[in-house]
Amino acid sequence: MANLNLREHVANELLELKQDFERVFHHILTHHVNSTGSAETFFAIVPPIESWVDTEDKEFHLTMMVPGMKSEALNIILQGNRLTLSGEHEEADKAAKNYLNRELSYDHFTRTITLPDGVDGEKMTAELKDGLLEIRAPIAAAALPKKIPVKQSAPAKGGEKG
Repeated sequence: MANLNLREHVANELLELKQDFERVFHHILTHHVNSTGSAETFFAIVPPIESWVDTEDKEFHLTMMVPGMKSEALNIILQGNRLTLSGEHEEADKAAKNYLNRELSYDHFTRTITLPDGVDGEKMTAELKDGLLEIRAPIAAAALPKKIPVKQSAPAKGGEKG
């Protein structure tokens, strides 16, 4: 019976710890205090990205959400297999406002990702359309994943001694 009480006690402590972590992370991820002391949503500081490899077209794709940004405000630098995306969103109206909620960021951002093997950086293109930055580059066929067939062996004959 003592063992059962010990397990329940440990489970309760783990549950409390989980709840404490959730509370802390919720606070961190939903409230970022900038230099002026106003709260901004943390997720808005760094634009989200999505990247994938199109095995049919043998092409690497990366999409980054940058609503309202102009192409001149974006910098894309390729060094080896590391792609760095940076920029700064210009605030159209810099007049002080009494924000009720502010989830748009006007800070400088930088994202660096490591490209998969075989991406041809010399042929990389970037296009900004409707708030989405689309980066594409061909990828070598040798770098694409390939399925290795598994051969079925004949079952071993049981009971025979060699």
